[in-house]
Amino acid sequence: MAFVINFFVPQNDLSYQKEFDALHNFGLAQNDPSFSIVVNAPLDSQYDFLIVYGHNDSFDIKTHLPKRRCVFMTTEPPNEYKKDADYNQFGLLVTPFKDRYKKHPNIMFSHAYLNWLWYFEKDFVKEYAWFENTPARISLVISDEAALNNQVKRIAFAYHLKKKLGSQIDIYGRGFRPIEQKQEAFENYDYTVVMENSVHSDHWTEKIAHAYYTKCFPFYVGCTNLEKYFPKESFVTLDINNPNEAVRIMRNALDNNLHEKNKEYVLNAREKLMKEYTLDKGLIKIAKYILQQEKVSTHIAYTNENKTILYYRPSFFNIVVKLIWGVKSVIHASFFKIRLRQLLKKENSRINACSRQNSS
Repeated sequence: MAFVINFFVPQNDLSYQKEFDALHNFGLAQNDPSFSIVVNAPLDSQYDFLIVYGHNDSFDIKTHLPKRRCVFMTTEPPNEYKKDADYNQFGLLVTPFKDRYKKHPNIMFSHAYLNWLWYFEKDFVKEYAWFENTPARISLVISDEAALNNQVKRIAFAYHLKKKLGSQIDIYGRGFRPIEQKQEAFENYDYTVVMENSVHSDHWTEKIAHAYYTKCFPFYVGCTNLEKYFPKESFVTLDINNPNEAVRIMRNALDNNLHEKNKEYVLNAREKLMKEYTLDKGLIKIAKYILQQEKVSTHIAYTNENKTILYYRPSFFNIVVKLIWGVKSVIHASFFKIRLRQLLKKENSRINACSRQNSS
């Protein structure tokens, strides 16, 4: 009898069920008969593990499981989660952020297993061929959201790349060139620029997964130890604070046909992505980790004596803060163009000053 993993997704986000459907349809689903995965199983159903997908909204969970079989998995940087959330209600915390959550008594340090495949309608495993004869072209996917300073900085960086690289780079996303399907931004490109929302060790997201899955060579800003997960030759890192150097690196890659030279490493990274870093494999890995700690493989019997795990219920103060933050975000978005022009002017002045200093 297989162990059943109840994968709890707040707000009943359908993209996670779509992820498991895509893994099955594309032949990438985990083939382990010892485990099965259900999304948001009903309260009166039988399951052996409860894994809660990290989320920023409040919710309550009722379960018949003992604490040791209840897991919280963080998926966003520490500043995205509530400071007053009681993670000790979970027997295991799965996170890549060692410093933020080190007080929890039972931590499994791991990168976040994310839902990266459901974005694609086309089965690239079977249909996508290596573009050996296409002109060297770069894509970049970004939105015009500018509520945070880091977001404005990324947009300024994107504008700088477009200014310097011209027709060699295409920018997609809300506020730039809208796309209906994610593969439009990858399927005819040799290279893509990947910029994570934050820079941490052991934290990478679906953004780099999309690059490898579609066989694009990534110019990367994000995880500081990505070579721990993928071959170091399968990507090139860029410094968002040094856009001129970034342009030089990218031009050098184009001139030296790095996309073709490092083809085997990109394909190796793609293979690792599909074999080791899918969401279902991550959930089963977590379940096996718990069984190893218990040193026994037993099912948990369902009882009517269900307990409640309270992850987070916002206080009045937090509700007010969230409202203020929402208003602030709207204001920032409204003045996006003004802020962007100011930042671009400041960045250009800094870049020109550095250029003069280097020339002297």
